[in-house]
Amino acid sequence: MNASAASRFPNWLLASIISVWFVGISVPLMVKMGGHYAALPGPTVSARPESTNPWEAIHILSAECGCSGVVADYLASRRTATGLNETVWVLDGQAEWEPALTAAGFQVEHRDAESLALTEGIQGVPWLLLRQSAGQATYSGGYSSTPPRPGGEFQDIALWRKLAGGSSGLTPLPAYGCATSLQLKKITDPFSLKQTRKTSDDQPR
Repeated sequence: MNASAASRFPNWLLASIISVWFVGISVPLMVKMGGHYAALPGPTVSARPESTNPWEAIHILSAECGCSGVVADYLASRRTATGLNETVWVLDGQAEWEPALTAAGFQVEHRDAESLALTEGIQGVPWLLLRQSAGQATYSGGYSSTPPRPGGEFQDIALWRKLAGGSSGLTPLPAYGCATSLQLKKITDPFSLKQTRKTSDDQPR
């Protein structure tokens, strides 16, 4: 903009235009990224480990969550652990990474996100449950202290080994990822920007 053009716009008008532009790009970015860096709410656990009951891990993921895809790739790469019965609950439809998990030895089941929120109190993914067969969860939380990323640190096996060794009262790691319940989606995406973007992307081109 040259000097003559700039003189036609008062400073307050230029400032207003810049402010509107900044808000316009900031809100979608905050909605997109905010949920991935704020820990998801979830249930607390109270069960104590027993010495003889076999252990199982339940990995709760979503077909619509990129963070779930990162965890799924990690699981498929490491394969199932010896001595641990591992199941993946998939929410929100069929995921492209399911065949890789099945090939790696994981049992894959589909669950309804709203039913899971009501019965288990889990409103977001990725989420990890560690429990002994037919028992209450002994661990309920995230996989690491940071959001899931390729090549990142995942502590699910280390947590299981601590519990199997007799440890109790482990502090759950924060769970970072995507909201799955309607209630949490309304909080993390009040303007339905994610749904609007998804619907637009699904239109034929």
